Amino acid sequence: GTVEIQTGTLLCNASFTNHGAVHLASATTNRLAAGGSATGTFETPTTALVEWAGGTFALNPGAQLNGPGLYRINGNSANVVVNGDISVGNFDLVNGDSSLGALSGAGSLTINHAMNWTAGTMSGAGRTIISPAATLSLANPNSIGLQRTLENAGTAAWTGPGLIGLRNGVITNRAGAVFEAFNASRLAFSGGGRFDNVGTFRKSGTAGTTTIDAGLPFNNSGTVDLRSGILTANGGYISTSSALLNCALGGTTPGANYGQLQVAGAVTLNGGLSVELINGFVPATNDTFTVLAASTRTGAFASFSYPSNAVTMQLSNSPNSVIVRATGIAIPELVLFPPLITSSNVTLCWVAESTKIYRLEFSPDLGLTNWFAVPGQVITSSNQACISDALTSSNRFYRVRVLP
Repeated sequence: GTVEIQTGTLLCNASFTNHGAVHLASATTNRLAAGGSATGTFETPTTALVEWAGGTFALNPGAQLNGPGLYRINGNSANVVVNGDISVGNFDLVNGDSSLGALSGAGSLTINHAMNWTAGTMSGAGRTIISPAATLSLANPNSIGLQRTLENAGTAAWTGPGLIGLRNGVITNRAGAVFEAFNASRLAFSGGGRFDNVGTFRKSGTAGTTTIDAGLPFNNSGTVDLRSGILTANGGYISTSSALLNCALGGTTPGANYGQLQVAGAVTLNGGLSVELINGFVPATNDTFTVLAASTRTGAFASFSYPSNAVTMQLSNSPNSVIVRATGIAIPELVLFPPLITSSNVTLCWVAESTKIYRLEFSPDLGLTNWFAVPGQVITSSNQACISDALTSSNRFYRVRVLP
């Protein structure tokens, strides 16, 4: 049969079995507090909620979680067992006793829009799949546990200060997916498990250290993008020929100004390395950046790329590190923009560097050897400098000089 929930909250303190259909109206809640099972459908419109607050509830083959509303595990003793392959739009795991496994089972739960995981444990032989258009928010204030496969094909944002504990759990970051750590927390190891990156693993948002525990290997055949801080792979770092390590350079202090990869033990390098300049930073000649540090290094990056329009760089390998050195700074072509005439003045602008001192000079005749400085102050902003001169009835020729 069909159950219609039209208003308010339906609190079920007895085992609830759904072989038919449960339809919720907007702004209504179906709270299941004593477990049960389903082979039928739940239908939640926008602002409606199905919440598991206690007991063990089995989603058996045939069960469906439909609609744009929210499905949520929010109970310390709640355990939802996924026994069949199920798709859902919005799903939250915000509470749950880790010893019970707040989400478990051998089936696959596919998230098509958004999942928030702030507490509790996911376990079992099945998979939790974040689809390509979906997002996973990991804003966990305390530790959460993974004892199954978490497969990200979309965008995962790990912002919480709490750690993610893997016990025979596997995180797979698919091609085209992004798993971004905005924190200085840990992927903790408590027996088995690994992180397989085929997409982009990015560290950003903090100058701190994101740590992957010893015993937990990090396998990279995609991109590791270090925007800030340090990524420490205590369980080893394995890169394939298609792997890329990218480090953003915003200064000369590792962790504080540029991204660095630290590997405990031995590392065998493969794939490519790239660096980029951020926040307007331009290194000085002979500035060095240790982008990778390991106990022992073997192999080398097969390719190296850098912003050649701004700098020239050289890559060198030591027994336990990879170092990038700036060998020269590119001087941009000095271009004078068309003059801007306003009222009785003419304003002249040109391509500039913040570290250079410029002077605009004029002469009434190109045949003369004497040039005269245009009075006033040169105004420099970002990559452009400007100064205004009074219009005269006679011709004036202008040139820009870079002063020593």
